[in-house]
Amino acid sequence: GHVLNSPRGILNNNEKLTAYEGKFSHPSFVGQDDEAFLDFIKKKVDKGIEDFIFKPLDLYQGLGIEKVSFLNIDQIEKTFQRKVEECKGPIVVQPFDEKVKSGEIRSLFFNGEEMGTILKVPPEGEFLANIAQGASYAKYELNSSLKSICMEITSSLKKEGVYFVAFDIIGDCISEVNITCPGLMVEVSEACEENLAQKIVLNYN
Repeated sequence: GHVLNSPRGILNNNEKLTAYEGKFSHPSFVGQDDEAFLDFIKKKVDKGIEDFIFKPLDLYQGLGIEKVSFLNIDQIEKTFQRKVEECKGPIVVQPFDEKVKSGEIRSLFFNGEEMGTILKVPPEGEFLANIAQGASYAKYELNSSLKSICMEITSSLKKEGVYFVAFDIIGDCISEVNITCPGLMVEVSEACEENLAQKIVLNYN
């Protein structure tokens, strides 16, 4: 049998942190220190940002993600402390991107090449574009700029033995580089009218 994604490669590449390393990502705070968090928040609020996303580093399908509106420093600090306690360690904080209401892209790559891409659109009034929680989806054409960024990341991951990657993209920003559980193979296959799993199997035989 073949291991598509090397255990060492997975160990070395957190799905969120790997996304944030590049310049094509959302401004992000990752940590559990109050002072550093407040410094990040104050700078964003000074630029007119009012809504933020708080999320854990190691969950999936939108679990644990909260949208937090800034009311005052005390309020948002308490929310941060609660979230850190719930997650038992560092969390991610980012400005909320309104573009997610129009949809989040899921693009599957194998061996450095795009296999298929869909746009997941959240239900009316929601901001989580997760199919398991009611998002709709359809085939989507990845533009050349985003495709180039994804190929650059997959090229780097291949050197660590990671071949199968599922990107989450909001607007023009890479939000996650899924390698532990690069899911939605069935949904992307359906939307693209092609058995993508079979393509992977044939490439390894």
